[in-house]
Amino acid sequence: MNVSERPLIIDVSEHQGQLNYNALSGNPDKSLVPHIIISRAGLGKYGHMDDKQFVRNWEKCKQFGYFRQSYYAYWPWHPAGRQLDEWFKINPTIDVLPRVIDLEENAHDVEAEFIADRMWEWSEEILRRDGYRPWIYSRKNLIDPWLASWTDEMLNAHYYIIAEYNNRRDQEEEGFNLPNRVNANRCVAKQTADKMELGPNLPIIDRDRWMLGDALQLDDWITTNYSGDVPSPPPVDPFCEELSTKLDNFINDYAEDYQQNQDALLTLRLMDTSLEDGCKRNYSHIEDLHKLVSGIEALINLNAVMLEGLISVNTKNITDGQLEIVEDILALEAKQKEDKEIKMKMRFEWLKHEPIKLIAITLLEWWPEDGVFYLFDIMILRLNFSLWIE
Repeated sequence: MNVSERPLIIDVSEHQGQLNYNALSGNPDKSLVPHIIISRAGLGKYGHMDDKQFVRNWEKCKQFGYFRQSYYAYWPWHPAGRQLDEWFKINPTIDVLPRVIDLEENAHDVEAEFIADRMWEWSEEILRRDGYRPWIYSRKNLIDPWLASWTDEMLNAHYYIIAEYNNRRDQEEEGFNLPNRVNANRCVAKQTADKMELGPNLPIIDRDRWMLGDALQLDDWITTNYSGDVPSPPPVDPFCEELSTKLDNFINDYAEDYQQNQDALLTLRLMDTSLEDGCKRNYSHIEDLHKLVSGIEALINLNAVMLEGLISVNTKNITDGQLEIVEDILALEAKQKEDKEIKMKMRFEWLKHEPIKLIAITLLEWWPEDGVFYLFDIMILRLNFSLWIE
C-alpha cells in the first residue's frame, strides 16, 4: 500500500495556533484529511505547562467527527506523579481511543531505569483510571535504551507510534525499524514526515500514517480493540459556530495576557533578587518594586479566573440561553475597547508619578529602550494603579 493511501494521523498543539478545522475537513486532497487527531494536553517542562490550544482542539475534534486522543510530553527530571495528575486535570476522561505518552526529552541525562519505572507507574495508573493502557509515541533509539528494563510482556502491553522519518519537506517516508522486542502488530502508526504542508489555509504539521491497513480496517480495529463505534459528526449549528469562534478569540486574548504577565513577573523577580543581593544601597524604591510584583501577581490571578470562565463557557454545548451569552460577549467586547482607550489616556498620567520614573530608570539600566516600553505596555499599563500605589 502506498504511504499516501494509509489513513492520516496528525498531532496538534499550540504551535499550530488556532487550527482551521473547516479547511482541514474540506481539504480537496482526501489523503490529507486525518482520521485521528492527537492533541497535546501539556508537557512536564518547568514541572507542568498546559497547552493553550488543547481545550479548543479537543472540542473541535468532537464537533468535526474525528477520533481524538490527548498526549502529554513527559519530562523525566520533574515529579512524574504531578505531571500525570495535571494531565488528568486537563483531560479528565478519554473518548474512544486511549491517551498517548510522548517520550522525547531527557536533557539532564536521567537514568534510563528511572524513566522506565516512572513510565510503568504511569501505565498502571492510566489503566486503572481509564480502563486502557496508553499508547507510546517515541523513537526506536529512545524506546530501546529507556525501556530496556521492561519485560517483553510489558513492552507488548502497549501500542506504539514510531517517530522515524527523513528530513525532506516534499515527501513522506515509508517503512521503519521496530524497537527491540516489540512485535510488529504493536506498532500501529509511524511518523512519515516532519512539518509538511497539509493544504490551503493550514499550517505545516507532522504527518503520521496508520500502519495496519486502510481506513475501513482502521475503523474495524478501533471497534474491536476499544469497543467503540465509529464517531459521526453531529450537525453544526452556524450560530453556535460563530459564537464559539468569538469565544475562542477572547480566550486567546486572555491566555496571551496571562502568559505575558507570567513572563514579566519572572523577569521582575529576577531583577528584584539581584537588587536585594548586591545593589540595594543604590535604589530607594525596592518597596515600590515589591508592590509592583504584588500587583502583577494579582493581575495574573484575575487573568486566570477570566480565562477559566471563558474556557468553561466555550466547552459547553451552547443551545440554551444563547441570547444571554451573546449579550455577555458584546458587553465584554465593549469593555475591552473601553479598557484600551483608558490605558492610552492614563499612560502619561501614570508616568508623572515618581515611583514609576524610578522604576523606568532602573529598567533602562537593564534593557534597551524598546524593551522598557515593552515591559511598560505589558505590565504597568495593565495594572490597576490602586493595586500597588496609593
